[in-house]
Amino acid sequence: MTDEALIQALLEREVEVPTPTDDELERWSASNIAHMQAGPAMHVRHILVYADKSMPGSVETAQKRAQEFLDHLKNNATDFEQVAARYSECPSSSRGGDLGIMQEQDLLPEFRKALQTVQEGEFYDGLIETRYGVHIVQLLKKFPAELKVEALNKEEKQRIRIFLEDNSWKQGVQNYIAMLASKARIKGFDLFSGTTAQASSTGWPDGGNCTGKKPS
Repeated sequence: MTDEALIQALLEREVEVPTPTDDELERWSASNIAHMQAGPAMHVRHILVYADKSMPGSVETAQKRAQEFLDHLKNNATDFEQVAARYSECPSSSRGGDLGIMQEQDLLPEFRKALQTVQEGEFYDGLIETRYGVHIVQLLKKFPAELKVEALNKEEKQRIRIFLEDNSWKQGVQNYIAMLASKARIKGFDLFSGTTAQASSTGWPDGGNCTGKKPS
């Protein structure tokens, strides 16, 4: 067995991951959809390549790197979460780049403008530059202003369920690593304290992101 397989087996044995109940799934859906009733909304995911505009050549370097990612993902869309988790410089990388469901008015103007003509499931055919850097953006779904919670179909609810379980798994792995680090005796300072390996089902991700206002 390879080292990677051994590590995976260890994590699967030690990390307990809760499965969201139907009630939790409905509450999460309601929470993410309720805030968009004032206007149309979008479910978006992205990859951010940071660029410091005060540094000569930073934007150009970021654009080149982002274009390489985009060229790859156009033919390998299933790699999106993996690429986002490894390379995106936005906090949403921990969720595979998923920004959740957001009102259009809460997205940055550059996102709103670029995504107006993009069809569901498609990438914006280009790069979006904002004050944060250069973005690769995929529009997963558009929601009209009058959408109600019950409009979500079974497929969409299953996608949310997988999204929540995946986030819980990542959180559990982080907690487990923190627990191991807390047991290490490193002279001079304490890395962590009071950590556990138990992933929590409270606080499922709410779509907070680095491209606009965090939904209230």
